[in-house]
Amino acid sequence: MEFFAQIIGFTGVAVNVLIYQQKTQKRVLCFKFISDIAWALHYIFLGAFSGAAVACVGLLRETVFMFSQKHRKKWLVLFLCITVVSIYLTWKNWFSIFPAIASFLSVISFWQRSPKRTRLLAFPISLCMCTYSISSGSWAGVCNELLTISSATIGLLRKEIKKEMKTTQTKKPFRVGAINWDCAVPEDTFFGFHSAKSLSPKQFRYCTPYYAHIEGENKISYTYKTQEEFDKELEYAIEAGIDYFAYTWYTEEKLDRDDLEGKLHEITYGRNMHFKSKLKDKIKLCAMFVCSHIHTDHDFEKLAAEMKQPYYEKVDGRPLVYLFGGYRLDYIERLNTLCEEHSLPAPYIVFLNNGVESEDGDYSKADAVSAYTCCTSGITTHAQLCEQLEKENEDRKKFGIDIIPLFTMGWSPKPRIVNPVPWITYPDVDYAAFATKEELLDGAKRLCSWIQRNQSVTKTRHILTYAWNEFEEGGFICPTYNQDDTVNYERIQTFKKISELFKETL
Repeated sequence: MEFFAQIIGFTGVAVNVLIYQQKTQKRVLCFKFISDIAWALHYIFLGAFSGAAVACVGLLRETVFMFSQKHRKKWLVLFLCITVVSIYLTWKNWFSIFPAIASFLSVISFWQRSPKRTRLLAFPISLCMCTYSISSGSWAGVCNELLTISSATIGLLRKEIKKEMKTTQTKKPFRVGAINWDCAVPEDTFFGFHSAKSLSPKQFRYCTPYYAHIEGENKISYTYKTQEEFDKELEYAIEAGIDYFAYTWYTEEKLDRDDLEGKLHEITYGRNMHFKSKLKDKIKLCAMFVCSHIHTDHDFEKLAAEMKQPYYEKVDGRPLVYLFGGYRLDYIERLNTLCEEHSLPAPYIVFLNNGVESEDGDYSKADAVSAYTCCTSGITTHAQLCEQLEKENEDRKKFGIDIIPLFTMGWSPKPRIVNPVPWITYPDVDYAAFATKEELLDGAKRLCSWIQRNQSVTKTRHILTYAWNEFEEGGFICPTYNQDDTVNYERIQTFKKISELFKETL
């Protein structure tokens, strides 16, 4: 009789192995029903009636939970009570407490609807039944519980591995943006004159853009780019792995004013060329409002028209807008109203924390925070600049919203210190030296490490880079001249490796 009992027990073992590999709770219950038939017979033939009672309660329990979805809480209470009564009637010794505990947990395990929780509860259930099986001489039972624990462990690991693989496969690659502040316009314009003057000295050839005209040892100039020339610049940006330009968004209206506001339309030329480019679907664009300056209704209406286009950068379908100047509620409200009026999704607003702060410490009306640049003076190496940048990225956690981390190509406004411009001043101190390609790659690796440690606050999966063309401040990716007036493409090649690092590592 004992031999026959062990044969039936090992049949139950074989079925039990399959229980915790099932994908749905109904299939789990079905296999558990077959298993409990085997175990009820097994324990009856061994004379271990507490174990048999537990299996019989299980048969009734699985039948009800498979076919009845009503009054589930009442069924739970009923089966817990039946378990107590059955253990009382079959009590043999103190080892009978173990199937009682196992039965209680089994009722809860198969009553709830989550296969994962069923697998987790298998561990304490199996430990209790393993102890009881040893006391009853049920070697099939011992073997069964050990296999059950193994099966539940494999089931859990298999699900988690699949989940991780699915997450990895569906995770959006990081989008790499670059700030675009384009003032390469003729010198008969306000901005063109001052920009060319700043970069004219021979010592600044390394940060003079390849499209500047070299007219002498210490003289450069700009002309308006043709569409073909502008598209060539976009080709370089695409080659570098840049996904979109964040254009500093000034008013394009010629305001009747004699101050700086009346001249800002000069530096909207670049973004308007981008709108017309045949490459605009390969490198997108978005607005970075410079909030300290005037923007007219026309500017907002023009922006709404661009937001509808496929080449406008979006975050989960929402048009991306940066606010340079801090947490500007007036701009946030205006942009939300604009999108509502034009039946657009709500804008994804990122404020740059270098200006206005919230009066009450609440930044929840913005979606994320970033920065225009890292402009600490007194730093002499790019490594020190990246260290400071990491501290500033870390400090942005205080705003309680997502972070779009900033990556910097450098910071040294020496051209504007030698030849000052009227709209900004800089202290005449040491600045970070021109970064080598090795230093830039090291800085990118450092940023990757920070992002990996802070995935919970970088869910937007964007990186903003300073910058494509801030030549006069030392932050640029765009090709420039060598000292012998040949073109230097090293930064394009280096940033291509950096963008690949961001997209493959993160």
